Amino acid sequence: NNADIEAGIQAAVADCQVIWQGTTTTTLASSSPSSQSTYGENVTLTASVTAGTTTPTGTVNFFDGRALIGTAVLSNGEAAITTSVLTAGTHAISAVYTPDPGADFVTSTSAPITQTVAPAPLTITASSPTVPYGSPVPTIFPSYAGLQNGASAPAVPPACATTVAPGTDAGTY
Repeated sequence: NNADIEAGIQAAVADCQVIWQGTTTTTLASSSPSSQSTYGENVTLTASVTAGTTTPTGTVNFFDGRALIGTAVLSNGEAAITTSVLTAGTHAISAVYTPDPGADFVTSTSAPITQTVAPAPLTITASSPTVPYGSPVPTIFPSYAGLQNGASAPAVPPACATTVAPGTDAGTY
């Protein structure tokens, strides 16, 4: 009977709720001047998420291209991570906001920013021992300056040598 079907439809419509999901906008900034840094330096990436007059809640995932580099929880509309492991080169960094479950907001993605990371200088210096005339030529050892992110000197150091031979006249070699 059509009257029963219509009454059922009207009851279902009366029970319906319209759930509004607020549009969000995510923007991203780098702490590095001009988005440039040197390998091993800390870079702080800060995402701001806005939704009109309401402050969104949720998390922000930070990506280097498609690779996830960190996640932070929004606090007063902002989320930040600090990283020092971006490799030397150019990186397209973006932030993706995900609302808390049950929150009335939609996901949004920032426009990518370019973070340029310069190589860190590495200096290898050979020791320069003083040798009394006529003494055997000592072993020369390398030292390293500029190792980053927990890198250490090689387990087997490179061979360091001198062209001086025992009995050579005094001087700098």
